[in-house]
Amino acid sequence: NGVDPDACIYSEDKHDYLMFMSSMDWEMQKGLDIALSLAARLRFKLVVAGTGNNYKRIVRITTLCRQIGAYYVGDVRGKRKAELLAGAKAFLFPTRVDEAFGLGMAEALMSGTPVICSNKGACPELISPDVGFVCRDDRDYVAALRNLPRISPQACREKAMSEFHYQRMAR
Repeated sequence: NGVDPDACIYSEDKHDYLMFMSSMDWEMQKGLDIALSLAARLRFKLVVAGTGNNYKRIVRITTLCRQIGAYYVGDVRGKRKAELLAGAKAFLFPTRVDEAFGLGMAEALMSGTPVICSNKGACPELISPDVGFVCRDDRDYVAALRNLPRISPQACREKAMSEFHYQRMAR
């Protein structure tokens, strides 16, 4: 899969939040419960983005987020999505699914945002130690959050430009 760098905003200036983004039709398989648990225990601001086809599920997700102080922003696209990814300290992707790729991870890296992901599917193939953390368990996620400052936004962007640019995909 390829990403258009012009559709992303690259930023070295990060705000005080982590971002979780997924289809909310698969929220628990994508690890929303892990993200919410980490945010509640470690007291970091979490922005949750994504939408789904089931209104009751969206209401439940909104309530879960509100209970722990996370911000559910719903469906984000275009400039708003690019702004959120660029401003995040990290993109949290604790999926339980054997992902074939994980486009959100590539978009985050293109934005200069490190990725903290699970060890499922393609995650270990996409995320190297210079741009993020591949986690097997809760202890790994906690260590990743502690070590976030050592990841350079520039390294994230460079990896995305060399490996996930849409022109590379087309070639």
